[in-house]
Amino acid sequence: MTSITPYGQTGPYRNYKAYDLTLQASGGLMYVSGDPDRPPVRISFPQAYFHASLHGAVGTLIAHHFREITGEGQHVDISAHESVWVCCVLESYYWPTLGMIQKRAGPKIRRGPNLFREAWVCKDGQVNFRLMPGIYARSVIHLFQWMEEEGMAGDLAWARDFDKIDMYKLTQHEIDLIEKEIGDFFVKKTKAELQKGAVERSIYLQASNTPEDIALDEQLISRDFWVSVEHPELQASLTYLGLPFKLSELHPIRRAPKIGEHNMDVYQEELGMSMEYLCTLKQANII
Repeated sequence: MTSITPYGQTGPYRNYKAYDLTLQASGGLMYVSGDPDRPPVRISFPQAYFHASLHGAVGTLIAHHFREITGEGQHVDISAHESVWVCCVLESYYWPTLGMIQKRAGPKIRRGPNLFREAWVCKDGQVNFRLMPGIYARSVIHLFQWMEEEGMAGDLAWARDFDKIDMYKLTQHEIDLIEKEIGDFFVKKTKAELQKGAVERSIYLQASNTPEDIALDEQLISRDFWVSVEHPELQASLTYLGLPFKLSELHPIRRAPKIGEHNMDVYQEELGMSMEYLCTLKQANII
């Protein structure tokens, strides 16, 4: 049996009610989401129960595997609150490793004492790109080379050997200068142009896709990711997201059942109860 509740079956909050906004807040996710000079913001898609559902599915599979081996069933107790907290696991490392509390930084992320931009404005939206050290520094160098080819490298000649620079010894002023030149380059190009150039030049960059971009994504279309699901109660078919994996044998994706819709199937086919016995239970208000 798998149960998914706001705070789980135990603890002082076990009977608390909650919804996505309060769960994102209590789980810490809102504390690090948004601009530093403005109130915290909720990530628009319902993250709390999205992650809780994933954890419920994984926990159920683990319990099912255990039952197949031992014959013993389990209760999988999922707390949406804890599922949100797991999303903040990276932020939790800042205090024990750096003695710092990670805070909201908007489109930037804190590494050591400095802030580095991750979300960049381009001609028709945004892209994600990071100034990264180590093996990822080659990506930064390839971007500088692209900028030089188009005469837009500005004063970044000193950064051509970015792989030899200790990024964590750069001052915030030096980082801001680099990001200013990169930002001026990005804003003159579309997402598609930047994505194409990044693939050709091995640059660690990804366009930030809108729902429309996702719906028209040629990779997803080529893999038949989108699935048409019948909704008889609506007299319509709705387009659903498919599964992120392919199996040689797979039951078709169906709409979520209504409450109690499959009770009789479970009672009769799975549990072997007779109709006479079920009628007795129904008369006694047990089912």
